[in-house]
Amino acid sequence: MKITNLKLTLLSAAIVVTGMMSCSKENNNDSKPTISSFTPTSVFSGDSVTITGTNFTGATAVTFGGEDASWFEVANATTIKAVVGSGASGDVTVTTPLGSAKLGGFTLTPSAPAINVVDSIEIPFTSDSYTFYSFKDSSIVANSDSATSKWDFGIMFVNIITNSHASGPGNGGSITQQGVYANYTMAPATGYAYDTTKSTPGIDAGLTSGWYTYNPTTHAFSPKAGQFFVFRTADGHYVKMEIISVNYAGYTPPNPTPTTLIYKFRYSYQPDGSRNF
Repeated sequence: MKITNLKLTLLSAAIVVTGMMSCSKENNNDSKPTISSFTPTSVFSGDSVTITGTNFTGATAVTFGGEDASWFEVANATTIKAVVGSGASGDVTVTTPLGSAKLGGFTLTPSAPAINVVDSIEIPFTSDSYTFYSFKDSSIVANSDSATSKWDFGIMFVNIITNSHASGPGNGGSITQQGVYANYTMAPATGYAYDTTKSTPGIDAGLTSGWYTYNPTTHAFSPKAGQFFVFRTADGHYVKMEIISVNYAGYTPPNPTPTTLIYKFRYSYQPDGSRNF
């Protein structure tokens, strides 16, 4: 009887251990990540993608076509927000400590080369109206079109406006950016200022805080070094622009003021809608 009881006890223990091992293995399988969808499915480098699925908690890597995302965040167990880096078309893959999941159908669209332009605008010194400019067309836009989306920025003396909100019907915005113009390769997706009222533009034009430096001796002003602008245009494209110089013309004694202001600037315009320069 004792031997029989011992055998039964050992058999019961084996069943319990086996059941626990089987249950543990089943739970591990259930904890592997899965991807049900991602949106958008076709993007440019630098764009954001939202990935939906299960068991994303603790994710250690996200790749697009085998290339690491430049940034990702696990919003919750079912959602990841990621930014496409260099990327490639192919599978979207999410990796956690418990396994990996992938889903095909991702397309990376190569960005078109940015259009680089050097231009200038001449404005009568006594002008009391804005001069409007289109990045797409590299040209001045007639004042009769000021209420349209044909222009991207307007300039009057030190004041610069963008085509949106209080200044126009477009989708424009601006960022005053510090840094090296040539090294700036991607516009941000958010953070653009706009003209909240006619007297409160998104670009600061204050005497000491604005985008320029004023010389009280010569009464000249010039753009601050190491500063440029990033624009979202009226139709949703992206531009980086640096004002190179502001010169006076017709400023000779005994004339008390110049006749013309000449703004020289350069810009890179991305025609395909991506944010890459």
